[in-house]
Amino acid sequence: MLLISTVFGAYLSAKVVENFNSKNWPTVSGIVETSHIKQLKKSTNYLIQIEYSYFVNGVEYLNDRFSVMNNGVPHEEAKRLLSKYSKGQQVQIRYEPTNPQASVLEAEINYLLIFVWFVVVILFMYSIYKIWSSCYSENKDTCAKF
Repeated sequence: MLLISTVFGAYLSAKVVENFNSKNWPTVSGIVETSHIKQLKKSTNYLIQIEYSYFVNGVEYLNDRFSVMNNGVPHEEAKRLLSKYSKGQQVQIRYEPTNPQASVLEAEINYLLIFVWFVVVILFMYSIYKIWSSCYSENKDTCAKF
């Protein structure tokens, strides 16, 4: 559990930081190249798939990243977003200043991501506690198993 929570926690930590930082990334105008929604397998939610192009410092970029964590949304919300980002529409794109290829259309705080990160941190702390308590228990042989 320690290894899994460490690896998953590191990945989620990077995503949480990127999620917060993306709200402060600079913006640039871009054009929606394609847009459609796709129903997620075994779910009633839909994934928004939008490809857009934009220029930063004279270099053209093409990306399809809607948000830091593009979670599925209910059908009505997906249709609303699809009409907002129709083909040919001019849009504002947020891009990472040090890596302009990294960009998003929507930079909103993802509370589900933060909640999952918090749970993983608790699992990590619990794993550390179990290892520590087994090393300081009366039967120290269990400590070597970790």
